[in-house]
Amino acid sequence: MLPIPNRDESTAACRDKWHPSPSCKEWDMYEWMGKFMGISIRTQFGMEMNVDTITWKNLIGQRVDFDDLQLYDKAKHMSLAK
Repeated sequence: MLPIPNRDESTAACRDKWHPSPSCKEWDMYEWMGKFMGISIRTQFGMEMNVDTITWKNLIGQRVDFDDLQLYDKAKHMSLAK
């Protein structure tokens, strides 16, 4: 997992979030994390998943929109909004 680009943006929201590394090829680790999340849900054991909004929405099947980019990379969002 890697910190999101907003981590270095002092005025950005969600600076403490993480996202999966695109270069990670350790698929077993992602599978393990998914199993751990499933166990957490079934046992009602609170598991803090500090992932970015885009990753979270993809995990739960919600639609990602342009404004979600601001919570991930404020500078990129501002440059594309112009």
